[in-house]
Amino acid sequence: MYSWTISKYDPKKRNEQGRFMVDEWTEMGDIGKSFDGVLLTKEEYVRIEDLYLNAINLFLDELKVEELQVTDLENYMRFDEFSSEYCRCPDLYTEDLIFLFNNVQDGQWLNKTQSLNMCRLNLRGGIWCRLSHIPLLALRFGFDSYMTISSYINCESTIVKIGEMGLFVDIKGT
Repeated sequence: MYSWTISKYDPKKRNEQGRFMVDEWTEMGDIGKSFDGVLLTKEEYVRIEDLYLNAINLFLDELKVEELQVTDLENYMRFDEFSSEYCRCPDLYTEDLIFLFNNVQDGQWLNKTQSLNMCRLNLRGGIWCRLSHIPLLALRFGFDSYMTISSYINCESTIVKIGEMGLFVDIKGT
């Protein structure tokens, strides 16, 4: 089994103990805040989020996966409750995202577009799940914009492309 952790964090900015030496944003809720003197805008947040979705799409294409199954779904509220209490940028949620947020079910199979939208929701918080097409692909999200993808197939060319896009890949095992 191959496993890769993908993130926006440059490992060269860590100290010997693995801690980051720079102040960096970690979530959508950081939009409007400054980090090392740089304001995180909606546009920059979405640009980075799109890199994650492009990375996932590269895996889906290489593995010829057209749908993913939702498992271990954690969604405790409807979008209107989430947006009023926790969401700093409700205008970044399209009708498709809101519909998926309110209606996705554990065990449901999602087409490629829906799967990428579900990934976007995971990155934004408020909803969490695993997405998979066993045995080809398993995808999960962690805190602070970490994403782990596992497969029985070594996707070396995809890993190279992801690095070229500006994300960082930590290979976890084979």
